[in-house]
Amino acid sequence: MQDEIRKHSKNVINKMQNDKHSIAEKIKEISIEIFIIVFAVSFSIWLHGWSEHRHQQEEVKEFLSDLKDDIKNDILSMEAIKKSYSNTVESFTYLINLSDSQYDSLSLGKDSVTFNENLKVKIQSVPSGWRKTNCGNYEGFKSSGKIGFIENKKLKKLILEYYEQLNPMTSIQDEYSRKEVEKFGDLIFGMAGQKGREIIFNPKIKLHLSLMIMMSNSSIENYDETILSAKTMIAEIDKDLHE
Repeated sequence: MQDEIRKHSKNVINKMQNDKHSIAEKIKEISIEIFIIVFAVSFSIWLHGWSEHRHQQEEVKEFLSDLKDDIKNDILSMEAIKKSYSNTVESFTYLINLSDSQYDSLSLGKDSVTFNENLKVKIQSVPSGWRKTNCGNYEGFKSSGKIGFIENKKLKKLILEYYEQLNPMTSIQDEYSRKEVEKFGDLIFGMAGQKGREIIFNPKIKLHLSLMIMMSNSSIENYDETILSAKTMIAEIDKDLHE
């Protein structure tokens, strides 16, 4: 392309210096050469832009394909952690609602051994399995300044919201849960040697049980929102990859 432009530029000079042609002929011939040069330059710029855009979109598709795998793994992780929080709510709600009469009846009944074992399991049903987000592909693509290559505005918004808002929110919630679990563990450890009744009906234990029920329900809501966002993102990625 550069050779062609150089060739036509040389033709312009030659035609200007050609004494055999009239001024009108020179203007006509020079105009044609200039048009050819302008067209060649414009086409070259368009071709370069098209090639660059095509390369960018190939990078986007590769990124989205990898991101889809990350998000699928995130969903599996979040579902497992959400189940842990749900188990905490169920077990601790049972303990809080257990009355004195129910406790006496069950602890002294024919299934007292099973009842006491179940109490131990339920009081140990604290949230566990803290989440670690698969964000390597996202961070790499973002740090290279390529997020702007994503032309699907809805998908770009979903990705940014997921990684910059929802994920940090669940991480903060998990960190708070972890600290409360440690406090609860210290409280239970400090009551070593005490009987089941003394533990279950201790006001401090009741308070911590209530706090972790509230905390776990809040975490479940956060995970529900984040999981929904993740599934919506996968559906949008599939549309983008198959267009």
